[in-house]
Amino acid sequence: MRTTHLLALLVSPLLLTSCISYAVGTTARPVAPGEFQPSLSAYVVPDGIESTTSEGSVSDSLAYASADFEGRWGLDSQSDLGLRIPIGGAIVNYKRLINGPNDPARPAVATIVGAGIVNFGNHAFLEAGLIASGREGRHVPYGGIRAMHVVPISSGAVSDDPTAGVFGGVRLRVSESFAISPELGVYYDPSALELRDRNIIVIPSLTFHWD
Repeated sequence: MRTTHLLALLVSPLLLTSCISYAVGTTARPVAPGEFQPSLSAYVVPDGIESTTSEGSVSDSLAYASADFEGRWGLDSQSDLGLRIPIGGAIVNYKRLINGPNDPARPAVATIVGAGIVNFGNHAFLEAGLIASGREGRHVPYGGIRAMHVVPISSGAVSDDPTAGVFGGVRLRVSESFAISPELGVYYDPSALELRDRNIIVIPSLTFHWD
């Protein structure tokens, strides 16, 4: 591998890990009114950066990872508010239950919308999604669809195409005050910096919840 390719592979993760939050890490059911729930999500983008040959085949690839903190506040029985802190940004999102009363014995379906600033103030961030999850218990499966977009707000910031895809996971209750959520997302996400040729990425993640 040429020195220039090696340098790009080593430096690019530092530029990219602040971009957007790929892990969802929440079920459709809102946090109980008046309560606060912190969580920490860590995700990996396998082969997120690629070096290709002149024939178009992949010669070298590198995974990169990131972690986001999120706190959710219960507003009422139907909704909660989240503050997510990725590296170099802040995102506020609102989740709203849409399939009737909040009954822990039945599945939940919710919409989620959010906005914020990412990439150290260079981009505005917008997101929207639909989440469905099972009834409450020690194991709560969840999944849905999600779309995200970053918009340049400073001179020189790169433009990007929207990112959209599906995700699924399960929230596993470990104790009365701690749970984990392994999750897998598949997104259509063209690289704004042209660091890979593939537009489809697979994102495994793990979220830690403290009640």
